[in-house]
Amino acid sequence: MAEKENDGRASNEQDQASHPQEIPVYKTQDREFRERHTSSEAEEFRVPTEYATPMKRLWAWVGVVYAVGYALLMTYAFANGEFPQGIGQLLTAPALAGLGGSVILRYREGKGRGGLPICVALSGVSFALALWNLALGLPALLRQL
Repeated sequence: MAEKENDGRASNEQDQASHPQEIPVYKTQDREFRERHTSSEAEEFRVPTEYATPMKRLWAWVGVVYAVGYALLMTYAFANGEFPQGIGQLLTAPALAGLGGSVILRYREGKGRGGLPICVALSGVSFALALWNLALGLPALLRQL
């Protein structure tokens, strides 16, 4: 029986050697294509780069702030055995700041409704609430350190 298994394995190896699987190669990765065509022709086949909109960048930075904040909170919890209490206001501040920034960006893009007075009012309220929540949350956090 051991001979049959070895024979089966040998035939599989021979089949794989005689029928190698072709790996798809994109035109810009193919050496022969690059040698035959000039760089301007090769540029036609490249996928254009899409940059993030300012709104996506803003919310990505808000996400970075939350990621760093949660990493610090988990570090504190592992070191002390419990999470800090009374810091809910501190966790809402980045979202409120992002909301105020979103209002400004929408107005600058021409998508904001209500004009400049509404933009100033909404962003001002959002930033004021963010600062208020920071003022309430930071002392609560610092008392527990």
